[in-house]
Amino acid sequence: MSFISGIKAQQPSVTEEEIELNLTPIMNMFLVLVPFLVSMAVFAHMAIIEVNLPQDAAGQTKGPKSKDLKLTVVVASDGYSIVLGDSIYTSLPLVNGKHAADSLRKNLEQIRPVLNNKDQLIVAVNDGISFEKIVDAMDAGRGSGFTKLSLSGGAPIEDKKK
Repeated sequence: MSFISGIKAQQPSVTEEEIELNLTPIMNMFLVLVPFLVSMAVFAHMAIIEVNLPQDAAGQTKGPKSKDLKLTVVVASDGYSIVLGDSIYTSLPLVNGKHAADSLRKNLEQIRPVLNNKDQLIVAVNDGISFEKIVDAMDAGRGSGFTKLSLSGGAPIEDKKK
């Protein structure tokens, strides 16, 4: 008998036991987690406002160009301005330090029947405007019957005032 075989004979044999994983707690967690996540996905979808964003860097959408005048609502720190084509249709100053969303909706309802493109409204926003004021302008547009809302940055009205 060799030296190495004698050492192996003296060592006790080690048998590996199979450890059985208990998956019940993980399955219970998924049983609660999956319906919760599915229900939250439905609520998150209901809170989305669908808008059409510009496609190129210039801020204009791609596609066929029409000669119809575009209606734009400019949300600025001093109030709303409604721009028809390249000219200012009306300006709505702040009322008691707040944006007048009801006046905006009434003005949009008045101008909508004379437009060729009765569904499209562009909301142009300057820097530093709170999200709440943007959503108020979009809600006023939807409330006055516009279904295709586009969001644009860098409102053109500020450049014309300077």
